Amino acid sequence: TPDEYIKLCKVLEDKEDYQKLAYVMFSYSTGCRRAEARQLLKEVIDYKPQRKTVKVMDENGDEVEKESVAYKTHDIRCKGRSVVGKVRKLQFGEDVMAAIKKWLEVRGDDDCPYVFITHSKDGVHQVSENTFNQWCTNTFSKIIGRRIHPHLFRESRATNLVVFEGKSIETAQKLLGHESSETTSKHYVIRDDEDDAFDAFV
Repeated sequence: TPDEYIKLCKVLEDKEDYQKLAYVMFSYSTGCRRAEARQLLKEVIDYKPQRKTVKVMDENGDEVEKESVAYKTHDIRCKGRSVVGKVRKLQFGEDVMAAIKKWLEVRGDDDCPYVFITHSKDGVHQVSENTFNQWCTNTFSKIIGRRIHPHLFRESRATNLVVFEGKSIETAQKLLGHESSETTSKHYVIRDDEDDAFDAFV
């Protein structure tokens, strides 16, 4: 739920566990999978934000215009029909960028180009997908008090966008990169040049 997400982020921040905080926020905001999160490169902190005016409903149910600010990643290979999958740029908000920057500041300089890392006697390495599973089991589940797994962030983001934030199914569909949705009668194919999910970041 949104409250559990807020609690998880707060506890991780209080513990100064900035890598796990950046992962939770990035994973949730983008709705990405484990294999996609581990591809995130440090260079993303140098990317410029994209701004767009979107129409949203205010507390009174009136349609108003607001500015949305979102970042897009470099190309990330995502799950898809073919063996190689499809390449997408994932979108995330300013709060996530701040969390990534804080983690990289605390981490300091090293030669590993990836945001999410592990340390070994041989140096610093890109995390494995299993590392995210371990974080969920050993840290996140204990904080929330029930079983947490990496895909839950993706599922929760879609549900919370629609149920708690009142966004359309299409917004969630675009953010997650689905080509179709069982919850709608529409069939939508994402084109790479569209700022598809900007109203997810208002």
